[in-house]
Amino acid sequence: MSRLCALAALVIIGCGSSASTYEPVEPTQTSPAEARTPKLEAGPTEGKVASAEPDREVARPDLDEVLDDGPGAFLGRLEVRPYFDGKKFAGWELVAFKDPASRLATAGLEPGDVVKRINSYRLERPEHLQKLWYELRSAHTIVIEAIRAGEPFELHFAVATRSQPAAPATPQNTPAAAPSGV
Repeated sequence: MSRLCALAALVIIGCGSSASTYEPVEPTQTSPAEARTPKLEAGPTEGKVASAEPDREVARPDLDEVLDDGPGAFLGRLEVRPYFDGKKFAGWELVAFKDPASRLATAGLEPGDVVKRINSYRLERPEHLQKLWYELRSAHTIVIEAIRAGEPFELHFAVATRSQPAAPATPQNTPAAAPSGV
């Protein structure tokens, strides 16, 4: 079950577009927006990483599809292992993507990266995953806090809602019908 927690950390990037490269950021104070975000802490946490505007996008229908499939369907897409700082659990290390050409593999994380939190949730226990999975149903942004080569960084995803359908045809924008029987 702990493997499910690790994979939730990467479910988000499976839906995202690959846009820019990561940029290391320095730890900063928690912003008011982060303070309002529901948190599930599993022990003391280090300083927060600086927030930034989303530089990637996840389409709501794509995210919903992944969430509908459940974490079990996600298990076969990658390999992760727990990462420890000394004897303390520090996150989930991405070992490999099963399909290197998938959207998951091109969305910003790389083998060797350690995922620490998603939307401020530390994924140490199955109930952490359950609460995150539920929150993702209505999330407008997704933030993955991770470490690469010892440097903290964040991946920011905006959750794009469905586009509005085209306006229905009205007499003003519909071509005139040919008279019948002509």
